[in-house]
Amino acid sequence: MKIAVYGANGYQGKLVLTELARRDIEMVPAGRDLARLGEAASTVGLPDAEQRVADTGDHEALVRAFRGCDGVINCAGPFTSSGEAVVRAAITTGCHYVDTSGEQLYIKKIFDTFTAEAENAGVTVVPAANDGCVPVDLMAHILADHLESVEEIITTHVIVGGGGMSRGSLRSLVETIDAIKTGGMTYDDGDWRLGIPARHTTIRLPGQSDATPVTAFPVPEVVTIPRHVRLRHVQGLTEAALGDQLNTPLTPELIESLPEGPDEDRRRTQRFTYVLDATGTDGRRARGIVQGPDTYGTTAVIAVESARRLIADPAKPGVLAPAQAYHPNSFLDFLIPHGVHRITEDAPAV
Repeated sequence: MKIAVYGANGYQGKLVLTELARRDIEMVPAGRDLARLGEAASTVGLPDAEQRVADTGDHEALVRAFRGCDGVINCAGPFTSSGEAVVRAAITTGCHYVDTSGEQLYIKKIFDTFTAEAENAGVTVVPAANDGCVPVDLMAHILADHLESVEEIITTHVIVGGGGMSRGSLRSLVETIDAIKTGGMTYDDGDWRLGIPARHTTIRLPGQSDATPVTAFPVPEVVTIPRHVRLRHVQGLTEAALGDQLNTPLTPELIESLPEGPDEDRRRTQRFTYVLDATGTDGRRARGIVQGPDTYGTTAVIAVESARRLIADPAKPGVLAPAQAYHPNSFLDFLIPHGVHRITEDAPAV
């Protein structure tokens, strides 16, 4: 198979190239700058890899960049301003598509805009193929099967260590800061709504005796879970302390002055914990926990495996949530050797 990586010269893009090279999957680095694409290909030890230049404002150039490929992995954020063009070009060329976005409103727009177009083209699109959305969405499906009938799922994201965000992530943060500050969308009674206050203000995290203050946060799985789990309420949370950090002004000049992203040593110190608290319609409760290292490295692994599975074992065409495209236990088992582990446990009934 052959996979095009758009935004291959960026921080996350180079990690995706590295993962493709490790797995000996043929790649086509693509992006806006030929010199930087060449540097990225050389970084992963493949200086002779074919490189294709295309800007997101040029549909025909994007189509040429993806022609002859089986899939596209889009790593070029901010996705809110440029992602739709890459999705449209992938569908035009008949390429299955995944991206590494975490931008909640963008992800919903992809579902709303491209579902029929992808179905008609026989293409599968899975946005948000990243360290958070994929394992959490898959775990939500497992919890729903366990409880049989679900009233609500609350997900909480906690990340510690790692040396901070990449420049690309910071640009996406700036572009979506208004939605972030309002807590993003919540799924409630059959629709997605903005600005709904968090139902829970604290959570007891795994291994901690004291409750942690939390706040509403626009996590991607709020968009994806209701597409395969029948329930009334889904909301995402994160540590309340993160809200204070978002008040620091970020200018383009400041972002450019920062390192491209955390180095490998810093990434090794990073740990993520994603908690899903599910409540059944009968009052039973269950908790799912996903823990692992290195959000950027894990995202590369997940994005490559997501694209590979779509090509090797096609899902139904359309825009799909992870649990609609992949078998939950199979994909989560694949992640275990990469340090990503999950736990499912019952909790006291409400």
